[in-house]
Amino acid sequence: MKINGAKYYKKDTSSSFYLMNGQEIVQKNKSVPSKDKSAYKYFEDAMNFKNQLSNLGILDLKVSDAVDPGGSEIKDENGNVVYDFSSNEKIFEYENSGTSIEEPDSNFNRHRLAVIRYSIEKNLSIAIANYNKFGSTTANFQMPKLKENEWEKILNNVSIISFLQGLSIGGKVYNGYSIVTNNKTEEVISENSIYITDSNGQYHKPTDKNIESGTNLIKGYFNIDFEKKSRDIADQKVYYYSQTNLACYNCIVMSTSLNSDDGNIYKYMDYIHSKYPTSKLPELYYTALARERYCMYKTNRIV
Repeated sequence: MKINGAKYYKKDTSSSFYLMNGQEIVQKNKSVPSKDKSAYKYFEDAMNFKNQLSNLGILDLKVSDAVDPGGSEIKDENGNVVYDFSSNEKIFEYENSGTSIEEPDSNFNRHRLAVIRYSIEKNLSIAIANYNKFGSTTANFQMPKLKENEWEKILNNVSIISFLQGLSIGGKVYNGYSIVTNNKTEEVISENSIYITDSNGQYHKPTDKNIESGTNLIKGYFNIDFEKKSRDIADQKVYYYSQTNLACYNCIVMSTSLNSDDGNIYKYMDYIHSKYPTSKLPELYYTALARERYCMYKTNRIV
């Protein structure tokens, strides 16, 4: 069970514990319930929040309502318009189009990513321009042009971007950048953060071809639950695994048995449900995703 992002383990019939900096923190008179209703609460809160937005009229907001008259455009490295902020489409329009608000191609998600990208580019450009104006260096620093696939990594993962410009390397001047992304972090639960276990003691990525029918699947888990962890016991560091299942060689190690979800896991789950109506895969995936997100977002929830 997870509460406010912390994983609780059963110690005895009346107490539990969680780990902080490798130390066991015992919670007396706090037992781990037999059933975790976090997934149900996630969808319940989502529906209540949607109804609140509807009552306030926020669901009728258009993209053009969020910017100054005239709008602003975001273009890729080839000058093509990626997103137009002056559009009259509704930000929260998804029901009539048959697209979930969480899907990559929903109006809300496209607008959300565009706003983040616009903010990064604008603030970096201002910072670089001010440094050129007031700095003592003779180099002329510029905002580099990032490729679309690089923006996709930055916007969908915890990332670090470093820029190095004006470095003399003999007869040339080096200008470059590097991007480091992390898709396994306790602070972010993305659509790719869920693995599915089966009755053979293995865990799989949801798009593994071998688990489509879902006949022997058990449960979905956060991907970091399968990573090696440590705790201190009697001044000694002990290593353990929260989940002891073995990785599926074909889908986790070699990635040779994976179906393509075209960047939209929600559409993929719809496809599985239509092809195998009795498959447990969609239910296990959505339950795990909702459970982990609910346990994480409660730390910053607005009441």
